[in-house]
Amino acid sequence: MATSTYECTLTPESLEVAKRELNEDPETRLQKVQELRELFKTRADIKFRSDDEFLLRFLRNKKFNVDKAFKMMVHHYKARRDYPKIFNNFKPSSVKYVFDANQQMICPGKDREGRTVLLAKMGKLCFYIFYDSCMTFGSDHNKMSMPQAEFKLRGFIK
Repeated sequence: MATSTYECTLTPESLEVAKRELNEDPETRLQKVQELRELFKTRADIKFRSDDEFLLRFLRNKKFNVDKAFKMMVHHYKARRDYPKIFNNFKPSSVKYVFDANQQMICPGKDREGRTVLLAKMGKLCFYIFYDSCMTFGSDHNKMSMPQAEFKLRGFIK
């Protein structure tokens, strides 16, 4: 197994949620990460990011099912390849009109289950004009917020 620098930052309460809802076991967490890395060999056409924190995002999303996490990773990289406008070189100024429309906002604080609350005002949105921009904005927002283990574990509601 590769040397890991991962340090769990989940609170004890969140760790219990992770065990109960995501099948995350601190005793086998890094073993699952390594199993996921081993699957990279089956797709030499993709240059996978392999740090523990990134791989844990996919494992948590698929409740530590390594095969499902790998399929999701492959899909993620295909989407990045097929939609470079959304994933590469994003600048908030390129979608200034999304911000100006006040279409989305993150509410202060958390709900009673510790989730971030994202308010999306869909009535203020012209779907055909804003679709690509909102996808880009959403992708960038997720990239900024997802590294936070608590956010990824508890998610958000909208």
